[in-house]
Amino acid sequence: MQEKLFLDSKSGKVCCLHHHVEKSIAVVILGHGYLSDKQSRTNTELSKRLNSAGISTLSYDMYGHGESQGNAEYLTISKAVENLITVYDYAKLQGYKKVGVSGSSFTGIVSLIGASKRAFDVIVLKCPVFDSKMLWDDRLGIVGVKKWKESGFIEPFGKKWRFGAYEDASQYDMYAIVRGINVPILVIHGDKDETVPIKHAHEIISNSNAQLVVVAGADHFFRNPVHFEYMIKNSFDWFLLHLNIS
Repeated sequence: MQEKLFLDSKSGKVCCLHHHVEKSIAVVILGHGYLSDKQSRTNTELSKRLNSAGISTLSYDMYGHGESQGNAEYLTISKAVENLITVYDYAKLQGYKKVGVSGSSFTGIVSLIGASKRAFDVIVLKCPVFDSKMLWDDRLGIVGVKKWKESGFIEPFGKKWRFGAYEDASQYDMYAIVRGINVPILVIHGDKDETVPIKHAHEIISNSNAQLVVVAGADHFFRNPVHFEYMIKNSFDWFLLHLNIS
């Protein structure tokens, strides 16, 4: 059964699709990348496979994306974390005994911070941002960050993004956060990713018990169908193993 929901988050209404499998005791919350939405290619395919295996899914639009409230120009990590926590709390109210989370790119860091605030049972991260401040510092340099602050916004993907995103990201000690997570984490990253360098995956691995799957030749979007299938299969298998619903 599929149901569209609008849940009350501190940062506004968060829209999600609840694919409920009858008698399911486990659910996976599916996040998406910047400028994508809840019905991304990854979320759609992963949801289909999880549902077929008896696992429910909740695919959500983060702040300012899809049908959720907000303006993407003012997106911050904190607002997206509020969205994720709202969806997690809803899942627990529905009686699910086990809750997994899948984060992609921007919602990679969102999922990690969320896991420091709620008791997720398993995590899968696709080409995740480990530290957003580090990402911007590496990409823009000191001069670029200064210009961002002075102008108030940048347009990294043809859309305005306010400097508040950088200020918000600066408050998070991602090393401490990741070291405090004790649930199974799988990180999947392409070695040809030019959007989020693979060093972010290595930082997660170096500071946790996470496992890393490097997809040779894969870009940030897993455009190659072979790479995409490999990523989906590894994600699905990890959830199936660690949600242990049998």
